[in-house]
Amino acid sequence: MKITNISKGPRGVNTASGPVLIETGQTIDAELSEAELKVAKKTEWFEFGNAVATKKTDPADKPAFEAKHKGRGSYSIFDADGNEVKEGLTKDEVEAFEVMSPEEQAAFVAVSE
Repeated sequence: MKITNISKGPRGVNTASGPVLIETGQTIDAELSEAELKVAKKTEWFEFGNAVATKKTDPADKPAFEAKHKGRGSYSIFDADGNEVKEGLTKDEVEAFEVMSPEEQAAFVAVSE
């Protein structure tokens, strides 16, 4: 699994082969247990999967939806134009939303409209 440090400083993660320090913007390929992945996701220090923390220049690369933290444990989903399409989500709901395919995300948003 690709793991990218998106925080402002170096961060550590416990991989299957032991602890690894990841510098800001650095991407590594490592295996994590389910428990460690859950902990690492909660820190909001990392991006997971094939996504790399780089600026996207092609508008086609922009996701159709993006979940953002709005404070006090509340999250919202915004469409590609920045319009809020679903509000009042929990962090767990957002984490589940972020691993959905684009088609599943669109269906999730459509059901809640």
